[in-house]
Amino acid sequence: ELYGTVAVLAQDESIDTILRIGQDSGRGISERFLLMREPNLFGSRKSASRVKAPDHLVSEMHSCAKNIVRSSAVVLTFSNKAFAMVNELTDQLDDKMTDGGEYSSSMIRGAAGKADKQIYKIASIMHVAEDWKEGGKQRHKVDDKHVKNAISIFMELLKTYLSAADD
Repeated sequence: ELYGTVAVLAQDESIDTILRIGQDSGRGISERFLLMREPNLFGSRKSASRVKAPDHLVSEMHSCAKNIVRSSAVVLTFSNKAFAMVNELTDQLDDKMTDGGEYSSSMIRGAAGKADKQIYKIASIMHVAEDWKEGGKQRHKVDDKHVKNAISIFMELLKTYLSAADD
């Protein structure tokens, strides 16, 4: 059961620190984060073009958060098809984690080896954002479409993790 999650919005230096700690400590710290290194926007930002989030979206997110917090004993589940999709991917990743393989370094093995956990987290967040908003069905079974999308997101994040690690 997932009781919480951590989000970090950070500059390159913070990402580098997380990766270095993960590599040096051997405790799997960096693998517990989903990292994404975006290009910097310096020189292209225009303060006058910043837009405030629309009030209706802020209200929807607030309502969704209230629905989640006020619900009791919610345990999200996944279908057999969802487990099969994730298992297929983890088998593919495992093949790349063999000694001398593309993901054979201990840091990359750790990140790729936690693919299933990260995919389930991402899918759960997408499911809750859609299903637990005001008027949502508030179902406890995560939709397979969210698992499929979460796999795609994870694989893109793994690419950025590899890039950050290489840098």
